[in-house]
Amino acid sequence: MKPTLEERFDSKWEWSGDCWRWTAAKDKDGYGYFTVQQRTQKAHRFSYEYHHGKIPSGCFVLHTCDNPSCVRPGHLFLGNALENMQDKIAKGRARYARGEGVGNSKLTEAQVKFIRQDTRGNKVLATELGVTHALISAIRLRKCWRHVE
Repeated sequence: MKPTLEERFDSKWEWSGDCWRWTAAKDKDGYGYFTVQQRTQKAHRFSYEYHHGKIPSGCFVLHTCDNPSCVRPGHLFLGNALENMQDKIAKGRARYARGEGVGNSKLTEAQVKFIRQDTRGNKVLATELGVTHALISAIRLRKCWRHVE
């Protein structure tokens, strides 16, 4: 006899401390995947709906345990996009690109250090480096590239 949806789901997690750790397919960030009627969805979202009911449109399913592979319904709660980002920041998982890590950055950290040490005018440096004089000013005033000494 073919297993029910619930039996299939329950066979893909195991106890891990206080969490129900997903043991089947996961993405690069550790979130589990579960397929229902040829539609793949995140396992923690399925678990939330299976145990608590439909997820309202625009809502995220967050983890109190901060364990992406956890599907324990008591560890899952709903939040909007802002709450999801605030939760991520509060738990230290937010990664911000800065400096050379920003895709369209025109300067390197070495150039920023050079700008701060050079005594020539903003327009002269801007022309030399191919950026605006406003950017040179913002760097010198530490309005941007603040992480560079």
